[in-house]
Amino acid sequence: MSFSIRPTTPADAAFVMELFSLEHVRTFTHGPTSTDDFLRALERGRSENCIVERDGAPFGNLMLDSALDWLAELRVIAVREPRCGAGAFALSWALERAFAEHGVHRFYLEAVASNVGARALYARFGLRAEGCFRDGYRADSGLYEDLVPYALLAHEYAALRATIV
Repeated sequence: MSFSIRPTTPADAAFVMELFSLEHVRTFTHGPTSTDDFLRALERGRSENCIVERDGAPFGNLMLDSALDWLAELRVIAVREPRCGAGAFALSWALERAFAEHGVHRFYLEAVASNVGARALYARFGLRAEGCFRDGYRADSGLYEDLVPYALLAHEYAALRATIV
């Protein structure tokens, strides 16, 4: 299996809509509600919206927001099949993009507390849980869940990167 990342295009609308309809994705994140919403968000271009490909075919979606020169937010990592390495590949790419290419000081994201797989991935990459927003996420069902913010600072990333290079 070979993973790669490329910019999302309007032609990816059907794939992204299907991806965010998958139960393991929609349980933990909100996706576009319609193809028109997806296309409008893509046109606004507030975040780097990327497609994760596996062997050249669309497999996931990643959104990285680095609107401030010192701060990057990972808004979404969603993959067709969990626990196959695509999330780790996408997170590694996002960290490198944020710290090495954009030169940010802080990288952060928020995870639904019950998403134990994603939370383990973030911890494995050195991101630290920084508390809990009680009932900070409202699921499509209307139920509230706790939201856990995670972050990594530039000097922490540099130390981690030095141990794996």
